[in-house]
Amino acid sequence: MSAEPFTPLTPLARDLAYMLVYAGCAPEPGRFTSDLPIGADVWLHYAAELRFAGSASLLLTPHSDIHPATLRQAIAACHAGASADCAPPVIASNESHLLARLDFFALLRLLPLTAWWRRGITPAERLETAVLRDDGTAQALGRHVLDHLQTVDTIGRFKDVGRLVVDEVDGPGGEPSADGVRGALVRLVNVAALYVGLGLLGVTRDSIGDAALQANILAASRAVLRVLASCCEDARAAPPGAKKNAGTTAVSDALPDAVPPLWHIARNRPARHAVTRSRLTVKADAASRVFDTGGRGVRWAIVDSGIDAGHPAFVRTEPPDGARRPGTRPAGGDPATGDPAGKNPGGDDPADDNPANDDPANDDLASDDRDPRRSRIVRTLDFTRLADLTAGTLPKAVMARLARQPGGAALLERAGRIARYLADGRMLDWSLLEPLLDVPHAPGDYEAPADSHGTHVAGILGAGWHGRAYLERGLPLPAELADSTDLLGMCPAIELLDLRVFDSDGNADEFTILAALQYVRYLNGSRDRQYVHGLNISLSLHHSVRSYGCGSTPVCLECNRLVGSGVVVVAAAGNFGFDEAYARTSLGGAYRGQSLTDPGNAQAVITVGATHRSDPHHFGVSYFSSRGPTGDGRAKPDLVAPGEKITSTVPHGKTATMDGTSMAAPHVSGVAALLLARHPELMGHPDRVKAILRDSATDLGREPAFQGRGLVDALRALQAV
Repeated sequence: MSAEPFTPLTPLARDLAYMLVYAGCAPEPGRFTSDLPIGADVWLHYAAELRFAGSASLLLTPHSDIHPATLRQAIAACHAGASADCAPPVIASNESHLLARLDFFALLRLLPLTAWWRRGITPAERLETAVLRDDGTAQALGRHVLDHLQTVDTIGRFKDVGRLVVDEVDGPGGEPSADGVRGALVRLVNVAALYVGLGLLGVTRDSIGDAALQANILAASRAVLRVLASCCEDARAAPPGAKKNAGTTAVSDALPDAVPPLWHIARNRPARHAVTRSRLTVKADAASRVFDTGGRGVRWAIVDSGIDAGHPAFVRTEPPDGARRPGTRPAGGDPATGDPAGKNPGGDDPADDNPANDDPANDDLASDDRDPRRSRIVRTLDFTRLADLTAGTLPKAVMARLARQPGGAALLERAGRIARYLADGRMLDWSLLEPLLDVPHAPGDYEAPADSHGTHVAGILGAGWHGRAYLERGLPLPAELADSTDLLGMCPAIELLDLRVFDSDGNADEFTILAALQYVRYLNGSRDRQYVHGLNISLSLHHSVRSYGCGSTPVCLECNRLVGSGVVVVAAAGNFGFDEAYARTSLGGAYRGQSLTDPGNAQAVITVGATHRSDPHHFGVSYFSSRGPTGDGRAKPDLVAPGEKITSTVPHGKTATMDGTSMAAPHVSGVAALLLARHPELMGHPDRVKAILRDSATDLGREPAFQGRGLVDALRALQAV
């Protein structure tokens, strides 16, 4: 409704938007939660960021008794009767949720699929939609909305707009009954009022003139009321769960009539990065000398921006102790696969998906330490493609890359089938998707990540850049090794799985992260032995208290499921322990409590805060490290680890120094991996691993809400078993 749709709201207008959403979504006096299935974060995004002039990326949660494929069909049927000028919804799928790009009116057309509609609107069979289409209703709506935007006090009573409008157009009738026609009409008008009110923020008579303001209000009121009237008419003609008439799209027979398929609509939350002496701080050097594992036989997934598989710090080398080269077995067998010595001598590792490691001829590729085929990064998958793949909107650039790969024509044909299969109600099939998400490690065609964060995190966990490899060949040391000769992570022999969820512009979202977590469960479930033993997730998503309970967001629940399947999950606590904006305007008091982010709020994960890289006892917990407890009162973080001025690998054979709980988390992942390598019987028991790490931590003498149980201690953890 604004004359300049994408002009950002002023700070004052944004504050008013918060007040308006929370007042408008309040169902009854004295309640702190709303039954409206459209989350407050969704209203605010449309109003403050898009000004109702564009499409938003939304995460749709199906009812617990409904499969996402069934919800996808129901949404298609719901939009089948929309006017020709309405673009069809773009819908992508993962195992648990749908991702939809919708403008606001397309979003409103989903309301008949919700329990809110089933309880509050459907029982009112006698509701006359002509009232919603009448110009008198639109005029009354605009007038009462404008009246309620005058003061803070009137905004607080914004939910009265629906009742006042219905009183005016239909006559006073007292309080609306819970299941009557009047109550349904009040609910629908309140939804319309919130749209009109939020659209007026930032628009004044002085900016566009009184006549234009009144015209805008009336046009917005008419438009939203008519969309809601259409929703009523379409739902009455073919209730959600019932088959459409011949010639229209049918909703799946599997949809029970009593179960509304759409449970909740939330914003697809953006994610951000939670951005070597530290190895000594956690005693990884001592643990490696005493127990000599280096993480061999363990495989860890890194959910991040991507790892440069061509970095020499991740090259497979033959350690001095004569441990296995690629494609061979150690003399004592491999604890990760359970293969005893001599059963498969010199053969391929059945749990290794890197084709280069299956060919003994590749063992002598010593001429190029940056050949990604020699990497301990066993596989790279780009999950930023998933939404476009499952929606049938794959960009031309990605299709061109697929076409260049071996079997490119078959890959493109497969890509074309996937969206059609999902639209027909079939379940997501990772075996079909895997080749389309794969980033080949072929020299000359390999795509190193554009962002350095994931490579830095991976280096803290698994770098093994040995200067002796250059000196023994009479080659000069790289500049990055000039000071220390070696650059070693926590587990220099570990194998890593690169799961990319950040695109080349550094953007990530909850839908993509969920898919990566679900894929790890698929990998382990499709093999007779555990393929991925642990997962590091160094990123942050803000928790919206109006949309989900703390620790019950989609990403937190998915992390809990992954831990329940036997995978150790280590998450960064977040970097919101200090309010920079508040500090610039006040003296002190800018430290934040209860500042943990998702997925660090998940109960089952190991949540990691940050401390100084070499003097944690002196400096304590880093000022930026997010603190507990969680919003629902659980003790977090679990541990702290070095997260200040950490030097590690970055793409193209370089190193860099970074700070953040993102850097602390892979230290804990490394200790967990060392523990699994030393004691393989702990594989598949993440709860025991978490308990051992917490119980063996070193107390820094700080508050538990700051340090958790203390500084992770690799030597004590390995000695504790």
